[in-house]
Amino acid sequence: MSKYRPVIGLEIHVQLNTRTKLFCRCLNEYAPDEPNKNICPFCTGQPGALPLLNKEAVRKAIEFGVAVGATIPEKTRWDRKNYFYPDLPAGYQISQYDNPIVEGGLIEFFVEDKDNGTFEAGSVELTRAHLEADAAKLQHVGSKLMWILIAQLLH
Repeated sequence: MSKYRPVIGLEIHVQLNTRTKLFCRCLNEYAPDEPNKNICPFCTGQPGALPLLNKEAVRKAIEFGVAVGATIPEKTRWDRKNYFYPDLPAGYQISQYDNPIVEGGLIEFFVEDKDNGTFEAGSVELTRAHLEADAAKLQHVGSKLMWILIAQLLH
Protein backbone atom coordinates (compact mmCIF):
# COMPACT_ATOMS: atom_id res chain seq x y z
CA MET A 1 0.00 0.00 0.00
CA SER A 2 1.22 3.50 -0.84
CA LYS A 3 2.33 5.85 1.90
CA TYR A 4 0.51 8.64 0.06
CA ARG A 5 -3.14 9.42 0.63
CA PRO A 6 -5.13 11.33 -1.99
CA VAL A 7 -6.53 14.65 -0.83
CA ILE A 8 -9.06 16.49 -2.96
CA GLY A 9 -9.60 20.21 -2.53
CA LEU A 10 -12.57 22.09 -3.90
CA GLU A 11 -13.10 25.80 -4.35
CA ILE A 12 -16.80 26.59 -4.47
CA HIS A 13 -18.14 30.01 -5.41
CA VAL A 14 -21.56 31.14 -4.20
CA GLN A 15 -23.35 34.44 -4.61
CA LEU A 16 -24.86 35.83 -1.44
CA ASN A 17 -28.48 36.87 -1.66
CA THR A 18 -28.02 40.54 -0.76
CA ARG A 19 -29.98 43.58 -1.90
CA THR A 20 -26.86 45.46 -3.06
CA LYS A 21 -23.45 44.50 -4.41
CA LEU A 22 -20.49 43.78 -2.12
CA PHE A 23 -18.62 47.07 -2.51
CA CYS A 24 -21.20 49.62 -3.66
CA ARG A 25 -24.87 50.49 -3.30
CA CYS A 26 -25.89 49.30 -6.78
CA LEU A 27 -28.74 46.81 -6.75
CA ASN A 28 -27.59 43.20 -6.89
CA GLU A 29 -29.89 42.19 -9.71
CA TYR A 30 -29.28 41.32 -13.32
CA ALA A 31 -31.59 42.87 -15.91
CA PRO A 32 -30.84 41.16 -19.26
CA ASP A 33 -33.22 43.52 -21.09
CA GLU A 34 -31.30 46.56 -19.79
CA PRO A 35 -27.56 45.80 -20.00
CA ASN A 36 -25.42 47.53 -17.40
CA LYS A 37 -28.41 49.10 -15.66
CA ASN A 38 -27.12 48.67 -12.09
CA ILE A 39 -23.65 50.21 -12.29
CA CYS A 40 -21.84 53.16 -10.72
CA PRO A 41 -18.39 54.80 -10.95
CA PHE A 42 -16.93 52.19 -8.58
CA CYS A 43 -18.33 49.30 -10.67
CA THR A 44 -16.62 50.66 -13.77
CA GLY A 45 -13.29 51.38 -12.07
CA GLN A 46 -13.43 55.18 -12.35
CA PRO A 47 -10.56 57.07 -10.71
CA GLY A 48 -11.39 58.29 -7.22
CA ALA A 49 -14.39 55.98 -6.72
CA LEU A 50 -14.05 54.26 -3.36
CA PRO A 51 -15.56 50.96 -2.14
CA LEU A 52 -18.38 50.91 0.39
CA LEU A 53 -18.61 47.51 2.13
CA ASN A 54 -22.01 45.81 2.23
CA LYS A 55 -22.75 45.09 5.92
CA GLU A 56 -25.46 42.56 4.98
CA ALA A 57 -22.87 40.45 3.12
CA VAL A 58 -20.52 40.53 6.12
CA ARG A 59 -23.37 39.52 8.45
CA LYS A 60 -24.37 36.61 6.19
CA ALA A 61 -20.78 35.38 5.93
CA ILE A 62 -20.43 35.46 9.73
CA GLU A 63 -23.77 33.64 10.15
CA PHE A 64 -22.52 30.93 7.77
CA GLY A 65 -19.31 30.62 9.78
CA VAL A 66 -21.20 30.25 13.05
CA ALA A 67 -23.53 27.65 11.47
CA VAL A 68 -20.58 25.44 10.44
CA GLY A 69 -18.71 25.86 13.73
CA ALA A 70 -15.94 27.97 12.24
CA THR A 71 -13.72 30.52 13.90
CA ILE A 72 -14.70 34.12 13.22
CA PRO A 73 -11.54 36.19 13.62
CA GLU A 74 -11.62 39.54 15.37
CA LYS A 75 -9.91 41.14 12.36
CA THR A 76 -9.99 40.39 8.67
CA ARG A 77 -8.10 41.91 5.76
CA TRP A 78 -8.87 42.80 2.17
CA ASP A 79 -6.37 42.37 -0.65
CA ARG A 80 -6.20 43.62 -4.21
CA LYS A 81 -5.48 40.86 -6.71
CA ASN A 82 -4.02 42.81 -9.62
CA TYR A 83 -4.52 41.50 -13.12
CA PHE A 84 -5.56 42.89 -16.47
CA TYR A 85 -8.52 41.28 -18.18
CA PRO A 86 -11.59 42.80 -19.87
CA ASP A 87 -13.94 41.56 -17.12
CA LEU A 88 -12.17 43.70 -14.50
CA PRO A 89 -12.26 47.40 -15.46
CA ALA A 90 -10.36 48.59 -12.35
CA GLY A 91 -7.45 46.21 -13.04
CA TYR A 92 -7.81 44.51 -9.65
CA GLN A 93 -10.21 42.32 -7.69
CA ILE A 94 -10.93 42.95 -4.00
CA SER A 95 -10.61 39.64 -2.14
CA GLN A 96 -9.49 38.06 1.12
CA TYR A 97 -6.71 35.53 1.44
CA ASP A 98 -4.38 35.79 4.43
CA ASN A 99 -7.11 36.86 6.88
CA PRO A 100 -10.49 35.52 5.69
CA ILE A 101 -13.77 36.29 7.44
CA VAL A 102 -14.34 32.57 8.26
CA GLU A 103 -11.61 30.10 9.28
CA GLY A 104 -12.20 26.36 9.49
CA GLY A 105 -15.55 24.75 10.04
CA LEU A 106 -17.30 21.50 9.24
CA ILE A 107 -20.26 20.61 7.05
CA GLU A 108 -21.98 17.39 8.09
CA PHE A 109 -24.33 15.44 5.85
CA PHE A 110 -25.94 12.05 5.23
CA VAL A 111 -25.66 9.94 2.09
CA GLU A 112 -28.43 7.47 1.29
CA ASP A 113 -27.57 3.93 0.18
CA LYS A 114 -30.47 3.39 -2.22
CA ASP A 115 -29.91 -0.36 -2.35
CA ASN A 116 -30.80 -0.93 1.31
CA GLY A 117 -32.38 2.40 2.34
CA THR A 118 -29.79 3.21 4.99
CA PHE A 119 -27.94 6.46 5.53
CA GLU A 120 -24.25 6.96 6.17
CA ALA A 121 -22.92 10.07 7.89
CA GLY A 122 -20.20 12.10 6.24
CA SER A 123 -18.51 15.43 6.70
CA VAL A 124 -16.33 17.91 4.87
CA GLU A 125 -13.77 20.06 6.68
CA LEU A 126 -13.61 23.66 5.56
CA THR A 127 -10.34 25.54 5.39
CA ARG A 128 -11.84 28.97 4.93
CA ALA A 129 -14.65 31.06 3.50
CA HIS A 130 -14.00 34.54 2.27
CA LEU A 131 -15.76 37.40 0.53
CA GLU A 132 -14.59 38.79 -2.79
CA ALA A 133 -15.87 41.02 -5.55
CA ASP A 134 -17.01 39.08 -8.58
CA ALA A 135 -15.66 39.93 -12.01
CA ALA A 136 -17.92 41.16 -14.81
CA LYS A 137 -19.48 38.59 -17.11
CA LEU A 138 -18.05 38.15 -20.59
CA GLN A 139 -20.60 37.24 -23.24
CA HIS A 140 -19.17 36.16 -26.60
CA VAL A 141 -21.31 37.06 -29.61
CA GLY A 142 -20.00 35.19 -32.63
CA SER A 143 -16.26 34.92 -33.18
CA LYS A 144 -15.35 38.63 -33.24
CA LEU A 145 -17.56 40.35 -30.69
CA MET A 146 -17.66 40.20 -26.91
CA TRP A 147 -20.00 42.04 -24.54
CA ILE A 148 -18.77 42.95 -21.07
CA LEU A 149 -21.71 42.89 -18.66
CA ILE A 150 -20.53 45.27 -15.95
CA ALA A 151 -23.80 44.86 -14.02
CA GLN A 152 -22.56 41.40 -12.95
CA LEU A 153 -19.42 42.96 -11.45
CA LEU A 154 -18.94 43.16 -7.67
CA HIS A 155 -21.72 40.76 -6.71
